Amino acid sequence: MAKLRLLIAFSTLILTAGATPTTWVFSGVVLTGGGTVNGSFVFDPDAGVKCSTGASPCGTYSNVNITTTSGSRAGATYIAVCGKDVPVAMV
Repeated sequence: MAKLRLLIAFSTLILTAGATPTTWVFSGVVLTGGGTVNGSFVFDPDAGVKCSTGASPCGTYSNVNITTTSGSRAGATYIAVCGKDVPVAMV
């Protein structure tokens, strides 16, 4: 019984803990066409439409700065998500 209460308390803690913005970093990622990807972006699942609602799309992207080098396709620099410039883009 004590184990069950501990499990329920732990599960409640997990469900009520808020997500925090996460920085995703690409460093020397090699694409199949021979190019590479470097850069980063921040994703916040609690901003905009919260991802915990199950809605899609959800969250917001910010500080997008991703560069690809040429391979089978031309290299480019990306500073927007879904056609919206940063610092914050809600999808």
